[in-house]
Amino acid sequence: MSAAGLAISNLSTTPASGRGINLVPAALLIAAFLWIPLITTVISSLQAGSTWSGANYSSLFGDTFPKILLATLGDSAAVTLACLFLGVPTAYTLARVEGKIIAVILFALSIPLFVSSLIRSYSWVAILGNRGLLNQFLLYIGLIERPIKMAYTQTGMFAAMVQVQLPLFILPAYSVMRRIDPRVRRAAQSLGADPITAFFTAFLPLAMPGIGAASLLVFIGSLGFFETPAILGPPGAYLVSQSIEVRVNSLGDQGGAAAQAVVLLLLTVLLLSFTILLRKAVAGLKRSLPFEAPRPRSKILLEKIARSASAWRWMIVGSLTTFVIVLTFLPLIILLPLSLSSASYLSFPPVGFSFRWFIAFFETDEWTKGTALSIQLAAAAAAIATFAGGLCVLNLGALPPRARSIALIVASAPLVISPMVLAVSIFYISALLGLIGNPVVFIGTYALMGLPFPVLIIGAALTKLDPALLRAAASLGAKPSTILKTVTLPLLSASVLSGFLFSFVVGFNDLSVSLFLSSGNTRTLPLLMWDDVRQEITPRLAAVSVVVLTAGTIFWLLAITLRHAVARRRADRLTSAVRAAAT
Repeated sequence: MSAAGLAISNLSTTPASGRGINLVPAALLIAAFLWIPLITTVISSLQAGSTWSGANYSSLFGDTFPKILLATLGDSAAVTLACLFLGVPTAYTLARVEGKIIAVILFALSIPLFVSSLIRSYSWVAILGNRGLLNQFLLYIGLIERPIKMAYTQTGMFAAMVQVQLPLFILPAYSVMRRIDPRVRRAAQSLGADPITAFFTAFLPLAMPGIGAASLLVFIGSLGFFETPAILGPPGAYLVSQSIEVRVNSLGDQGGAAAQAVVLLLLTVLLLSFTILLRKAVAGLKRSLPFEAPRPRSKILLEKIARSASAWRWMIVGSLTTFVIVLTFLPLIILLPLSLSSASYLSFPPVGFSFRWFIAFFETDEWTKGTALSIQLAAAAAAIATFAGGLCVLNLGALPPRARSIALIVASAPLVISPMVLAVSIFYISALLGLIGNPVVFIGTYALMGLPFPVLIIGAALTKLDPALLRAAASLGAKPSTILKTVTLPLLSASVLSGFLFSFVVGFNDLSVSLFLSSGNTRTLPLLMWDDVRQEITPRLAAVSVVVLTAGTIFWLLAITLRHAVARRRADRLTSAVRAAAT
């Protein structure tokens, strides 16, 4: 049994006979909004009219879909490699930074995760456009005489995709690197290894699980990219998610869209399965070898290149880290001056100064109603996800180790399934049941999408919870429900809040579900923003983005403050209890 599984088993406070019931909310959520819709999509892909047929698949591979699929795979691989190149040095540098500055940097890197990719992609139009920041800068310093076309090109789309995915790579890699004992690297150097050799032979192998997981997360996330390619991609170029949306909303080809969604889903499942099998095979090979396996030539080549630049390593790594931080945060910073422009078009520097776009946002009923609707749907979904996920992870101890691992994988599945695949699947079954535009469907789908966050965050907190506290409460006669209310939940309150916040952000920023399920009365804020950016590129979306970003940042800061206040209060109570016992 893994350490995490053992901790969860020890910390379960509900009697074994009642734990299975507490898994029901998460199981129902997954069944109703994941498995049944996916099965319906598979069935739809195998039907042509009222008969069973493989025509939808045969037509796909006789059409342009193979090129679209190859382009999706190629772009995903390129984005992953770019994140590796930029993310590994950045995570390594951050892992060696001490003091309060690291909290500021991590906060800056975390903020983009709470901003939708739609907003970040829109800001790249302002950076790369003919009147954008980059062209104006190059004109100012005299490197070019006329604007260069960078927006709506493959290069511009690639840059934006990398920027969107970088935080998803850096933060998991950093969390693993931070836990590696620095004495490992120093021990290697004390035995005669130079810093580069110590990094590649001692530090990097220990960091590979985090780097591998981050790379897989980025690659799978890139397979399902929609907003960024749709906004910044070259005309006529499609990735799979775009193709699915066009098939449904423009061509009305339900069977073809279902077949494409199934192909993308199978590709994700096969990739995850191959990765798991590969890791097991490599681990088994390492255990079976009586000696150290020879290092790959690619790794030796990387060492030689790194060693040749060893004298400037910190200057190079520091420059890369600075570039990554600027790249991550610049698209958000540029939104403020753009939102204050008095012009009716995007231009940098902004033309004039005006609050007209903020006023237009707050005075337009459609936008304020859309914002309120998104908040309500996301809050309700986050509450359900946190409740179901919390109950699930608190009671996984009732399951055998293998079943517990399967339950965790199933609960985390929405994290790796493309939002477009999930949205299309929900669309098919909602259309069959006449539930298009029904808020309950939105809430259930968003709750499913947010479920992995409370499961993973609360589960991680459980592994750090001292089981002796629960056993002490039980030895004093406290019932399981009393232990849960008075000991477990207060200790996990910060993690419960974090799980709720992440789940809320997922629902609030969602566009894919809104594209298929919205009706006249259920037009969410992301859908209104999408319509606005597709119809005309104006500073209005910048003003809306600034409002959302400001509110989100304030809310996140308040949550962090509350979390620290709860931690201090808990520490004070523990100190008082210890002093009282001592006297």
